[in-house]
Amino acid sequence: MPPKRKRGTAKCLKMIKDPKDFKIEFDSNGLAIGENAAFFMSWVGKAFRKKIPYYQLVKDIDKQLYNDVWVSLKKSSQKAKISAGKNIDPARVGRGGFLGLDKVWEDRWIQLVLRYLHLAHMEDRRSRIYTVSRAICNLVTKLFELGPHKAY
Repeated sequence: MPPKRKRGTAKCLKMIKDPKDFKIEFDSNGLAIGENAAFFMSWVGKAFRKKIPYYQLVKDIDKQLYNDVWVSLKKSSQKAKISAGKNIDPARVGRGGFLGLDKVWEDRWIQLVLRYLHLAHMEDRRSRIYTVSRAICNLVTKLFELGPHKAY
C-alpha cells in the first residue's frame, strides 16, 4: 500500500471568469480580507516562492527583492486587464462552461437558425456549439442573437 500523500503546493489553477467579480479588500493593516482573500494570498505566495527560496528566513531577505516581486505582480495584473479588454467576442456559456451549454445548445441553435438563415448550412456539431456560445440573449425579446461585429 503506497504511503498516504500529504497536501501538495498550491498551483493557483482557479480561473477568474470576470475580473469585475474579483475584488480584493484590505483592512487597516494592509491584509487581504473578504471573499477572495484566500485566493489572492495563494497567488501572491506562489509569486514570492518563485523568486525567493523557501529556506531563507524573512530577516535575511533583501527588502528590495520584496519590492521587486510586488511591482512584477502589479505589472502582470495590468497585462491581464489589457488582454481581457482586447477580447471583443468572449464565450457566453455561463457557470457550467461548455459542458453546461451541452444541455441547452440545441434550443438556442434553433433560435439562431430562424434568425440567421445562412447558419442552416453549418453541419459540424462543434462549430454549432461554438456559434451558440457567442450568442447574446436579447433582454427585450428573450431570444438569442449573434453580436453585430462578427460574420458567422
